[in-house]
Amino acid sequence: NKYFLRSAKGVPKAVEASPATMDAEKIAFLEAQGVTRVSLGVQSFIESEVRALGRAQHTSDVNRTLGMLTSAKFPCVNIDLIYGINGQTPASWRRSLEEALEFAPQEIYLYPLYVRPLTYLDQRGSPPTDARLELYRSGRDFLLEQGYRQISMRLFRSSSYCPPEG
Repeated sequence: NKYFLRSAKGVPKAVEASPATMDAEKIAFLEAQGVTRVSLGVQSFIESEVRALGRAQHTSDVNRTLGMLTSAKFPCVNIDLIYGINGQTPASWRRSLEEALEFAPQEIYLYPLYVRPLTYLDQRGSPPTDARLELYRSGRDFLLEQGYRQISMRLFRSSSYCPPEG
């Protein structure tokens, strides 16, 4: 391969990925390069919510990719989720959180939806739901109940996860 990843000693090798672009060959390449953290931009396990964000990914692709990442035994698999999506409900948010935990990720990031001017969501007139604070609090409380530790406002880490040393 003409591409390879380098990092300074003690600095984790991390990759941001989309479920739509990951496959077994890419995952094997990342493993061979010693990648220690893969962050997957899931956003939601609910297809109508993902479509509301203007993304074309399918839950089946998300599940397939997460299954491959989990099988690959990366030291850290992270799932990014978004709350405040237009049409998202407390029940659908909880469902996404529950589905994420089925893969036992070492980290989960909870991001609020922001709609910036002149972006796709702004032009579609797709404002975030006004329930963002409620959704955040319910997501935070749920992850804490499931044994995750809150590292920052957005980052939740499995209590059993120990970051690899350089």
